[in-house]
Amino acid sequence: MTVAQKPTSTLSNNDEFLLRYPERNIGRIDDYIKFTILEYKAPGFAGIDESPVGFTLPNTDTTIEDALKSGTSIPLGSIILPIPKAISDSLGTSWGESEINALMAAGVNIADAAISPDKNVAKTATSVFDSFTESIENETGRESFKTAAMALSINSLAGGQGVSINSLVSRATGQIVNPNVELLFNGVQLRGPFSFSFDLMPRNDTEGGNIKKIIRKFKTEMLPRKTSTGGFFVKSPNVFKIQYMQGAEEHPFLNKFKICALTNMHVNYAGSGQYSAYHDATPLHMILDLSFMELSPIYSEDYDEDKGITGVGY
Repeated sequence: MTVAQKPTSTLSNNDEFLLRYPERNIGRIDDYIKFTILEYKAPGFAGIDESPVGFTLPNTDTTIEDALKSGTSIPLGSIILPIPKAISDSLGTSWGESEINALMAAGVNIADAAISPDKNVAKTATSVFDSFTESIENETGRESFKTAAMALSINSLAGGQGVSINSLVSRATGQIVNPNVELLFNGVQLRGPFSFSFDLMPRNDTEGGNIKKIIRKFKTEMLPRKTSTGGFFVKSPNVFKIQYMQGAEEHPFLNKFKICALTNMHVNYAGSGQYSAYHDATPLHMILDLSFMELSPIYSEDYDEDKGITGVGY
């Protein structure tokens, strides 16, 4: 391998270090991916204050994103690599089936009476079940309801380990309690893993040295650190800001990422299927696979930041 002269770049670098592969000029319209390493900042519990009722709820909306915007998350350096082989993005929210049949609804009314000092539980329960019985027009329906109520009572006495209500009702009348199934929102989802695969084939000593540093840097930054407490605590690994770039600016079309943790890393030092190396022991072909997870979920308001000016969003 021969030593090549380090090329110039259109990039400005204010970070502690900048590692890049390949070693070539980056033009105004060249696409690449940039990993900025950030010191992890715990979100904490900002907002806990004494109040007449004891305390206020903590502000759980504080995230590493807020630390980044406030400048308290320190950039430690950047790694630049070519656009990976395959790029895509996906979004998801958690929805699930939920059932609440008539008996459950009745139970809600009775439970409300139980916690309300001005309501009579027994009277409420009797009224609820009487109104159900009167609203059922045919005898089979009334019989099914009585059977279901009886099964509910048996289960209550048995601590919830009794008979199946629908099995008993079906056996007695050939009907089941309408489950009233609906799809309801369950919660947010964190995105990931984002998987990136890079072919690394050094063409000179400079690129070989940079690849070695890049691999070591990803390895060291994804791991926790020991603290001065004698090993009783370990510090969180550093995290990554991932950006698709074009020239010196963020890519005008491709998707964005929130701050990510590097959760898995794999290096194949025989990328061509058989190991081979230069005279200085640098492998001829390596494949670097990285998997990241976002630290915080995506919300609709996140798309309000640029109004679609800088690409497709997250």
